[in-house]
Amino acid sequence: VEWMTKKQIDFQNVAIGGIYFTKNDSMYYVRNDYKNHIQLVSDSIVFTKKTPVDRIQVSPNYKRISTFLDENNEIRYPIYMQLSGSNSYFLVTPIDNNIWNVFIAIPEAFLNAMTRPYFYESGGVFKWIAILELILLVGIVIFVFFNRKKIERSQLKLIVSILLFVVLLATAIGFFACVSGAIVRYRIPVFIAVIWILSIYFNPPEKWKKREM
Repeated sequence: VEWMTKKQIDFQNVAIGGIYFTKNDSMYYVRNDYKNHIQLVSDSIVFTKKTPVDRIQVSPNYKRISTFLDENNEIRYPIYMQLSGSNSYFLVTPIDNNIWNVFIAIPEAFLNAMTRPYFYESGGVFKWIAILELILLVGIVIFVFFNRKKIERSQLKLIVSILLFVVLLATAIGFFACVSGAIVRYRIPVFIAVIWILSIYFNPPEKWKKREM
């Protein structure tokens, strides 16, 4: 659970973006929104205005403690990492080093991996391609449902195995990926597996069979 917490927070840090810097052997963070409050000097930053920052408490769950740094043109803080962030970032239920949070977040994680991005979320043209892809897949599921066939026991075992793969991989993606653009890339094997299941169930309509004859 501690490892999952760290990976989730790492992904969130990349998604949110901002500047991470050190002060007295501690890690601090300032949001990109306050870039006009700071000045970059080589590989360090100087605060030109009083600015809200977060001190990152590494143990036990990487908690962020809100504080302020005053204007001081004489003090330079070394930059540890600078990230631009992502426009398609969204909030997820934090694991927070708690096993019960893992179980609580499973449904949300699975749905995020299978259904994002949503219409109202930010994103470019690729967002609409991903939405179209999902609509097309749902349409195929509905079509196969009304044109399905009985399957053999051996096929059922294969389907159960593929479904287990789909659920596990989609849930894992949803736990850590909090960026819609990343989810669209990561879930490609999940959608391929779903199409595999549909191909097993699919029974071509009679009119299609007559055309083939």
